[in-house]
Amino acid sequence: MSRECANGAAWSKFDGALDGLIVSHRFCTFHNIVILVILLCTGGCVTHPAKVRQYQNELGRGRSLDTGFSRQKIDPADKDGILLLLERFRLQQLQGDSRASTADFMLVHEYDRRLAEESPQIALSGLLQESAAVLLNEQVLPYRMSDFERVMLYQLQIFNSMCDEPEHVLPLVNNLSVYQQAIRDRYADLADSIENSLRSGANPNAGAAWQSISQNEAFLRHTAENSRAARQLASVENAYAYYFCALFFENQGKLGDAFMAYKAAWQLQQQNQCFLRDYLRLAKKLGKNEELKNFPDAAVADELPAGHGELVVFFEEGYIPAKQSVKLPPIPVPTAYGLILINIALPQYEPARAVSVPAVISSAGIGQKTELACDLRALALKELDAQMPAIVLRLALRNIARSTANYALLKGAEGISDQGGRELALFFLHLQQFLTVALEEPDLRSWLMLPNYTQVARLSLPAGQQQIMFQYRNQQQAITVDIAAGDCTVLHCSSVPGRFYFNQAKLPKSGWR
Repeated sequence: MSRECANGAAWSKFDGALDGLIVSHRFCTFHNIVILVILLCTGGCVTHPAKVRQYQNELGRGRSLDTGFSRQKIDPADKDGILLLLERFRLQQLQGDSRASTADFMLVHEYDRRLAEESPQIALSGLLQESAAVLLNEQVLPYRMSDFERVMLYQLQIFNSMCDEPEHVLPLVNNLSVYQQAIRDRYADLADSIENSLRSGANPNAGAAWQSISQNEAFLRHTAENSRAARQLASVENAYAYYFCALFFENQGKLGDAFMAYKAAWQLQQQNQCFLRDYLRLAKKLGKNEELKNFPDAAVADELPAGHGELVVFFEEGYIPAKQSVKLPPIPVPTAYGLILINIALPQYEPARAVSVPAVISSAGIGQKTELACDLRALALKELDAQMPAIVLRLALRNIARSTANYALLKGAEGISDQGGRELALFFLHLQQFLTVALEEPDLRSWLMLPNYTQVARLSLPAGQQQIMFQYRNQQQAITVDIAAGDCTVLHCSSVPGRFYFNQAKLPKSGWR
């Protein structure tokens, strides 16, 4: 047989297979092809981690931000628009360009506000019924800020506004304080709401899938660290942000609000003696004896000496680790169409690479160490644990939907009369199954320019220009700070490998002017 004849016979068989599938199941075939094309042509912000690592390295060497990225017009409505704006916001802040950083903040803030106002939040039970979202790979969904990312966005913007637009600090602090309280209320009943939605029976396949996957040994082993973090943290509230709110409220004369914020910061980070001293100091000032009697041996902060002012240091170290993909062995899940094997690909944060190291601030023979305020990786683990049921359920429903559609196509292919065409059709359908499984990847996007740890320190210094030495690991830098008698100066410091970033401003007692 000539090559042309052989090719003609092969194409004839292929055409017969396609004819049988299209005639029998045109919609299902189109549906599966669309899914496959989506998976092949979209992969989330694939180059994002590598690009951010490049920026981090250049920042550590003191190089300027890539002009293409700094001038790029980013639409927050794009799939990765919010994420790119967050990264650029922080990069510009670390380079000292607070105005450009603020411009990116405003884009994110306005779009986030419109989302909250115009789009009703979808409960988990409602999310399970959204077949359009379920059939998409996680990476093609628009990026949305996590709660802990939103808190840090507002706190970092406060540091921008202290120098450039101090009149905006008060509304930012008020919004930040209210938002943290909303997080506390939401997390208080989050576990119950998830369990209730799973027991509601709105989607039996989803409920069965979650029961099978959540009890699987491999799933439990790989999510153990997330679960430990979730048990240790009540929510993703941020003690670093609470402490700034407390400091600000106290300087505004809002002592009741300041006391509650100091207390919240200490409750979230009870090893921090700076938090405890300020909490007890204000409790004593407000006559809250019931609060004080629980700490008979604790030191209460001294009153500020005459002719002295305060320096409060907010210190951020390193970068938060990236997520990585973890694939588990196939997990059997019962469905109405029989037992199917679900391939699980989960997002997981890389193990902590280093512990928090305090910075040492010294001036005129007086030295003080910063203390841990917040482990942002722990907050990220907590957030991921809260999202895990929805992530797994979307994945399970996606697999169930594909398996069901493929089952119908296989039944149609078996009815093709031509043996060669039938075999070819079955081959392509099995190949599609393999490709969709191989291309199933979790969403690994996250805000990578965030710090890993945040720390604070508070010390009194004589009024006037004072030179302090800031030392962290093997880096040190002298910096001049302006101290006013009876006033508070805030020093914002970020340490990234190879570089310090400093910014300072005063907190007046009578309000921003």
